[in-house]
Amino acid sequence: MDSGDPSRLRGIAERLAEKVTPAREARQVRLLVTSFGVWTTAKNALVVGIIIGVLMITAVFIAWTSFQSAGGLNAAAAALVGTSSPTLSSSLTAFLTTKTVMAAAILLAVLQVVATTVTAVVGALAYNASVRLTGGILLGFEGHAGRP
Repeated sequence: MDSGDPSRLRGIAERLAEKVTPAREARQVRLLVTSFGVWTTAKNALVVGIIIGVLMITAVFIAWTSFQSAGGLNAAAAALVGTSSPTLSSSLTAFLTTKTVMAAAILLAVLQVVATTVTAVVGALAYNASVRLTGGILLGFEGHAGRP
């Protein structure tokens, strides 16, 4: 069988052309956002806030551990206090331990989670109130219709 026969290749090309479906027009979808579920917004904001809080605590721990192991705390205490009062410098380094820094980071992370959740809920309530005046937001999407 000769695979280079032009009539054979033309037959394969014609069969493939029959299998290909013609391009369809893009389908348009319009979505009118008329309200946000306050409870759903609160749950989603809480999850996002917790994720950000965990990342924040992890970043503070890594930064503090690196700063402390590099001797940055002793250098910063000496630069801030100077050599005039070595007892103040040692009390500063005694106060700024990993335990106190992480306690402060955890406290700030908890405040951040609460602030994120409250801000999202207030935003959802404000949007729901403004929909009465504006009618909502119309979002338009255009995509392929998919397979026939």
